Amino acid sequence: MEYYSTKTKKLYKEIAELEAAEKDFDEKQAAELKKREDRAARAKEVEDAYKKYVELLDEFIKDYGYYVDYKKTSSNELSKLLEAFFVNWPF
Repeated sequence: MEYYSTKTKKLYKEIAELEAAEKDFDEKQAAELKKREDRAARAKEVEDAYKKYVELLDEFIKDYGYYVDYKKTSSNELSKLLEAFFVNWPF
Protein backbone atom coordinates (compact mmCIF):
# COMPACT_ATOMS: atom_id res chain seq x y z
CA MET A 1 0.00 0.00 0.00
CA GLU A 2 1.22 3.52 -0.76
CA TYR A 3 0.67 6.63 1.31
CA TYR A 4 0.20 10.10 -0.15
CA SER A 5 1.51 13.22 1.53
CA THR A 6 -0.50 16.38 0.99
CA LYS A 7 2.51 18.45 2.05
CA THR A 8 5.14 17.01 -0.27
CA LYS A 9 2.66 15.88 -2.95
CA LYS A 10 4.41 12.49 -3.25
CA LEU A 11 3.67 8.83 -2.65
CA TYR A 12 5.56 6.81 -0.01
CA LYS A 13 5.67 3.07 0.55
CA GLU A 14 5.80 3.26 4.33
CA ILE A 15 4.31 5.55 6.94
CA ALA A 16 7.75 6.09 8.49
CA GLU A 17 9.04 7.45 5.17
CA LEU A 18 6.03 9.74 4.87
CA GLU A 19 6.44 11.08 8.41
CA ALA A 20 10.19 11.66 7.92
CA ALA A 21 9.58 13.44 4.62
CA GLU A 22 6.85 15.65 6.13
CA LYS A 23 9.08 16.46 9.12
CA ASP A 24 11.91 17.42 6.75
CA PHE A 25 9.46 19.46 4.67
CA ASP A 26 8.22 21.32 7.78
CA GLU A 27 11.79 22.06 8.88
CA LYS A 28 12.67 23.45 5.45
CA GLN A 29 9.53 25.59 5.43
CA ALA A 30 10.34 26.93 8.91
CA ALA A 31 13.92 27.74 7.86
CA GLU A 32 12.68 29.52 4.74
CA LEU A 33 10.14 31.50 6.75
CA LYS A 34 12.86 32.50 9.25
CA LYS A 35 15.09 33.58 6.37
CA ARG A 36 12.30 35.74 4.88
CA GLU A 37 11.57 37.30 8.27
CA ASP A 38 15.27 38.09 8.81
CA ARG A 39 15.48 39.65 5.35
CA ALA A 40 12.42 41.78 6.01
CA ALA A 41 13.84 42.94 9.35
CA ARG A 42 17.17 43.89 7.77
CA ALA A 43 15.41 45.65 4.89
CA LYS A 44 13.43 47.66 7.45
CA GLU A 45 16.68 48.53 9.23
CA VAL A 46 18.23 49.75 5.96
CA GLU A 47 15.10 51.74 5.12
CA ASP A 48 15.13 53.40 8.55
CA ALA A 49 18.83 54.24 8.22
CA TYR A 50 18.24 55.73 4.76
CA LYS A 51 15.36 57.85 6.06
CA LYS A 52 17.62 59.11 8.87
CA TYR A 53 20.35 59.89 6.30
CA VAL A 54 17.91 61.87 4.15
CA GLU A 55 16.62 63.73 7.20
CA LEU A 56 20.14 64.66 8.34
CA LEU A 57 21.14 65.66 4.81
CA ASP A 58 18.08 67.90 4.47
CA GLU A 59 18.84 69.56 7.80
CA PHE A 60 22.47 70.09 6.80
CA ILE A 61 21.50 71.64 3.47
CA LYS A 62 18.93 73.83 5.19
CA ASP A 63 21.60 75.06 7.64
CA TYR A 64 24.55 75.45 5.27
CA GLY A 65 23.01 75.73 1.82
CA TYR A 66 24.71 72.75 0.14
CA TYR A 67 26.54 69.49 0.76
CA VAL A 68 29.38 68.12 -1.34
CA ASP A 69 30.50 64.52 -0.94
CA TYR A 70 34.09 64.88 -2.08
CA LYS A 71 34.67 61.12 -2.13
CA LYS A 72 31.94 60.60 -4.70
CA THR A 73 32.27 63.89 -6.55
CA SER A 74 36.01 63.86 -7.14
CA SER A 75 36.03 60.37 -8.65
CA ASN A 76 33.01 61.16 -10.82
CA GLU A 77 34.52 64.41 -12.04
CA LEU A 78 37.87 62.77 -12.75
CA SER A 79 36.24 59.94 -14.69
CA LYS A 80 34.14 62.44 -16.67
CA LEU A 81 37.23 64.51 -17.44
CA LEU A 82 39.26 61.49 -18.57
CA GLU A 83 36.36 60.18 -20.61
CA ALA A 84 35.91 63.52 -22.33
CA PHE A 85 39.64 63.77 -22.95
CA PHE A 86 40.26 60.28 -24.34
CA VAL A 87 36.92 59.41 -25.97
CA ASN A 88 36.49 62.72 -27.72
CA TRP A 89 40.15 63.10 -28.63
CA PRO A 90 40.44 64.35 -32.22
CA PHE A 91 42.28 61.34 -33.69
